[in-house]
Amino acid sequence: EGLETFNLGSSSQTPKETNLLLNKYLPQLKPKLIIYEVFPTCFELDGLEASLNMISAQPLDADFVPMLWRSPSPKLFNTFIVSCFNKWTKEQPIDLSVPFTAKDIYHEGGFVERIDTDYDFDVEAPRAYSFRAEQLEAFEDNVKLIQERGIDLLFVYAPVTKVFDASRTNPDVLNEYLSKFETPFWDYHKGLTLLDSLHFYDEDHLNNEGVVIFNNVLLDRLYSEGFVKNQ
Repeated sequence: EGLETFNLGSSSQTPKETNLLLNKYLPQLKPKLIIYEVFPTCFELDGLEASLNMISAQPLDADFVPMLWRSPSPKLFNTFIVSCFNKWTKEQPIDLSVPFTAKDIYHEGGFVERIDTDYDFDVEAPRAYSFRAEQLEAFEDNVKLIQERGIDLLFVYAPVTKVFDASRTNPDVLNEYLSKFETPFWDYHKGLTLLDSLHFYDEDHLNNEGVVIFNNVLLDRLYSEGFVKNQ
């Protein structure tokens, strides 16, 4: 589409890790628009998985050290020590072309293609969302940080399966929380003409076919509502 974009997200990233990334990279990236995905499960997580990923990638980065006490965990401290040791002793840089699993193909520029996208998931028992106070606090700090820099901000909830949505007993809690912000919220978690078994590979991840449909819808609206100017 001729747009210059950068994805500052990672696997299971929570607002706490996002806060560190925003503080470090916003001055460099200077974006005109931030599309902030507001997947409600990320408000429930402790942030350990994302912290492990970030510490592994940048073990000696002083800006990321606060993760060690924001999400204290023996696993996180061990990963930090091992990652530092590996960085000190290995001369060869990490080969990003090597996939993390046989299901992933790395494309130069930062895109990882998932090749095994057959629909497969375990149905969860019904439960309510339970957001962590520290994640909500970090999220609000993130919003403030973005707005203080005069960057346009848009909240987006990407599509999930009907099965996933039906398993939550309080599905409106995210909408209620986000209503306190003066920020546009585009909720696509349901409403698009997507089929669970055709357009998703698990309960909350689109497959390639679903991604194409969602991308087109999102891009059209970004243009029509003036968030992105026509080239």
